[in-house]
Amino acid sequence: MREVYWQSRERLVVYVRNGKGGQAREVLVLPGHEQAVWSRVEGRNADEHVFEHLPKNMDIHSYRREYAQALYLWRASGRTLPSPLGRLKSSDYDRQAALFVSEQLGHHRLDVMLRHYLR
Repeated sequence: MREVYWQSRERLVVYVRNGKGGQAREVLVLPGHEQAVWSRVEGRNADEHVFEHLPKNMDIHSYRREYAQALYLWRASGRTLPSPLGRLKSSDYDRQAALFVSEQLGHHRLDVMLRHYLR
């Protein structure tokens, strides 16, 4: 099975086979980056790795956080990221956008999303 595919004309997704907690899921490619991602996999065999190896010193969490924040800003159009200071009120963020991003990350927990990714 190909792990990167077009779900619709505008929506490119990555199939994560063994994500958080061993769960499989489809993850949306960040809007505006579809062609860059597609160009990495186009013409490859479905079982061929995109990258031969990942350096051990890569800070994967920081990349996930950057993706989460960008996806949140796209989904919560017109909003900004919540302030990292003070107590977070429900009016400080878009709940539906935060839940969507949490699911994309495989957490399914709003508190994790708000504490570790948006602030």
